[in-house]
Amino acid sequence: MGVIKSHGGSGKNSPSVFALLVDDIRGMTESEQKLLWMQINKEKLSGLAKEIDSAVSGYNFSSDEIDAMIKEARKNGNEKG
Repeated sequence: MGVIKSHGGSGKNSPSVFALLVDDIRGMTESEQKLLWMQINKEKLSGLAKEIDSAVSGYNFSSDEIDAMIKEARKNGNEKG
């Protein structure tokens, strides 16, 4: 990620820090922008992830259940194809 460039001068003709920041962000790739958003919102995302983890009950499938689901998926795939 790029670093905001420091521009000399604090006169009226100098671009604002916000405008420089927008220009830097606009120059980033989409994946860099997403990473920046995640870094900015890291605390919110961590809290949301913990909330989701606690709300979802763990369920482990047995080998037989997994085999049955694979068979069913293959059967449905062959019928539609």
